[in-house]
Amino acid sequence: MPDKILDGVFEGGGVKGVALIGALKRLEEEGVRFKRVAGTSAGAITAALYAAGYSINEIKDIICNKDFNDFADIRNIFKKKWYMIAFQFLSLFFSPTGFGIFSTDKFYEWIKKLLADKKITDFKSLKDIYLRVFAVDIVNQKLLQFDKDVSPDLEIADAVRQSMSIPLFFQAKCAKDSFVVDGGVLANYPIDTYNDQGGLTTTIGLKLISEEATLPPSTPSNILAYIMRIFETMQFANERIHVEKAEWAKTIPIPCGTISPINFNLKDEEKKFLWDSGYNAAKKAIDEGILTKEGRK
Repeated sequence: MPDKILDGVFEGGGVKGVALIGALKRLEEEGVRFKRVAGTSAGAITAALYAAGYSINEIKDIICNKDFNDFADIRNIFKKKWYMIAFQFLSLFFSPTGFGIFSTDKFYEWIKKLLADKKITDFKSLKDIYLRVFAVDIVNQKLLQFDKDVSPDLEIADAVRQSMSIPLFFQAKCAKDSFVVDGGVLANYPIDTYNDQGGLTTTIGLKLISEEATLPPSTPSNILAYIMRIFETMQFANERIHVEKAEWAKTIPIPCGTISPINFNLKDEEKKFLWDSGYNAAKKAIDEGILTKEGRK
């Protein structure tokens, strides 16, 4: 079967990003190869590893074998002594710490090493696959686009770190004239980013669908759930405006059940559910014509 060379756009969604890899595996079996990839947050992580040259099976092993609590130990945060909890939450009120509970340093070192193992550092070091990553500067109120043309000397690890910095949850990247947070604030699903050939004829988008969107509203039970609910509300409102009918035809919607994007204590069976859901969603979309010029019927 000849390869189908396309562009891929991957939505952000925290730990639900495991589902993206399942979808990519089914597309790979169908002969799909991506010459350009783009993503936000979890989608940026997947896109960066793919562009660096990791196989889908390798990405699956990397993500599924990773303990996400290494990046944000939500599991134990409320088990600490009261004054340690208070100190950690005080970081929400001081800009030197990026107004966030958790540092992104461990994530940065993790993905930097993974990229270095493939001899990838900055955007210009990518040779075969074009990568685009999104973040948001809330000082200047604009979407930031990182790629080989705009930011050739920027470390990919740093770009991805900025893209996944959920406001208030992870510490933002602070500078004198900028304050950079998760790209999902403005563009969690930038499906039209490679719309340079007229339409989306060469693009396939992977979108993570939460069952919570169809369930009765739930009241946040703690401060972390409250922060995440604010962020998800911004994302939902933005996507409702920007995902048009034609873009939906080029989108593979992946059901993710009720798994929270910040469930960093994801169990093996939940990871398997997400992987299987991505794989089966891609299979269904292929049957519906996602690989045709017009997209799904």
